[in-house]
Amino acid sequence: MDVDGESRGYTFEELDLIEAKMKREDEVEARRLAADDEWADRVVAEQEQLEARKAAEAAKRPPVASVSAKEEECRRFAAALAPFGLTVDVVDGAGRGLATTRAFAAGELLLRVAPTAAVVDGASAESRCHESFALPKEGASLQRCSGCRFARYACAARQRDAWRCHQHECTLLKATRPRVPGATLRLLARLLRLPAPAAPAGSGGAAGVDGAAAAWAAGSGGLMALSSALEMAEIAQERKLEMGEQAAMMSGLLAHATPGQPAPPYP
Repeated sequence: MDVDGESRGYTFEELDLIEAKMKREDEVEARRLAADDEWADRVVAEQEQLEARKAAEAAKRPPVASVSAKEEECRRFAAALAPFGLTVDVVDGAGRGLATTRAFAAGELLLRVAPTAAVVDGASAESRCHESFALPKEGASLQRCSGCRFARYACAARQRDAWRCHQHECTLLKATRPRVPGATLRLLARLLRLPAPAAPAGSGGAAGVDGAAAAWAAGSGGLMALSSALEMAEIAQERKLEMGEQAAMMSGLLAHATPGQPAPPYP
């Protein structure tokens, strides 16, 4: 050992003491390691026992039948319709529909549901109100929108009620005159034009009409994909051309509705 820059020797007695001290330290470390191993083995054993008990309890419980997403949806519909005496039923060859769970008197109202979006079809465009879808009263005539010259209403009150939806399509319909997009595309446009959820405070994101306009334009990509899929469908060529022209028309309208956001390329 070097002490103060000088070497010193050790006697045999000192070396024996140093060796005995190191041995004691090794024994202490060995006992510590053994205690750690024992603790780890005890924790693992307890965990295995806990898992075994859980497995045994799970085995005693009756198996839970798996429910498909479609079945779960039917259950939710049935629960919502139960107070009205209705339920959802599936008929072979006809699909899913409403069925009654109690007797109804003739003329009794079963259910009143407001549509999320609705438009008149081409055959009724000139004969029915575009807001109430009702025929005009005897001797009365429908009032035509002075902007697009397409929408018709039973009265001024109906026109005011319809303006919330019609204001977005009025300018677009003027751009296509005298041609008018088919009912399916007009309905799609209304669905895509529904108000978007409000953006969180301070997020700076678009909300309301602005957010809906962005979603409407973005949704035209799906419309273009649909028109591309028509090429693979077993539809008469004339019908394909008509639907393709309407899809291209709607693409341009969507771009016009949201300046600065180009329409997707026609596939």
